[in-house]
Amino acid sequence: MSFPHLAVERWAGSSDFAPDDPVVLTVEGTHGPVIHAVTKAAAERGARAGARLTDARALDPALVAVPADPESDAAMVQRLACWAGRWSPLVEVDGDGLRLDVTGVAHLFGGERGLTRDVQRRFAALGLTTRLAIAPTAAAAWALAHHAPCICGDDVGEKMAPLHISALRLDSDTVRTLARLGLKTIGALMDIPRLARARRFRGAENVVEALDRMFGRKAEALTAVAAEPPPRAALRLEEPVTHPEAAGLALERLIPDLVRQLQERHLGARRLSLQGFRVDGTMAVAS
Repeated sequence: MSFPHLAVERWAGSSDFAPDDPVVLTVEGTHGPVIHAVTKAAAERGARAGARLTDARALDPALVAVPADPESDAAMVQRLACWAGRWSPLVEVDGDGLRLDVTGVAHLFGGERGLTRDVQRRFAALGLTTRLAIAPTAAAAWALAHHAPCICGDDVGEKMAPLHISALRLDSDTVRTLARLGLKTIGALMDIPRLARARRFRGAENVVEALDRMFGRKAEALTAVAAEPPPRAALRLEEPVTHPEAAGLALERLIPDLVRQLQERHLGARRLSLQGFRVDGTMAVAS
């Protein structure tokens, strides 16, 4: 799953600009500002991500440049990963998107199409555009979500073959080398015998390994986002407490700390639990 317009959509949520303003979000580059993301209006005027701002303005001086905030974008993806736990117990942040292990999950949403509809609907309610793909491997799902979003069956070879070799997530030098050799699609690369691929392309960016990950011949584990524990406040007493009003006094000291944590994390509470640990090793709980 990818969020192709995350930077613009997150920025637009708190922006005072009109929807039809030709705005580009920029980051600092080696030779001046570089366009990081563009609004729909700016794209219609020819602005493109990756272009230098000076070049884009030479074609259209009306473009409005606003500094991008990649760190806030990344933080938002992290929050979305926790939120996406509603669809899978295993969610991983993957660059500008998420990877979910939905093995044995789709039937809970009416099948794969029902699952993708639910994902798209819920993210759309947040004002976010998503591109989705379900495939047997994480690498294949990433390639399809970024280059040809679809729902796939077990056989992805036919859908992968026409994709550009950049869908293999190789470094730019390797992609340029492959293109110069006329190997511009994954299908063209698959037509070369495995031994010939291994001899010609080796090193840190191993083309053979990339294909093996895509087609499941090499395992690629997903690392789930660490679940953040709920806020809690603790009070340690030097002596055992037996007075019946002790619980109320403890709450007076605990609640302000708990409220501060909830405010800092922008959370609320539906249920609170007070746990008391006794000296005999037992525990008393009140909710």
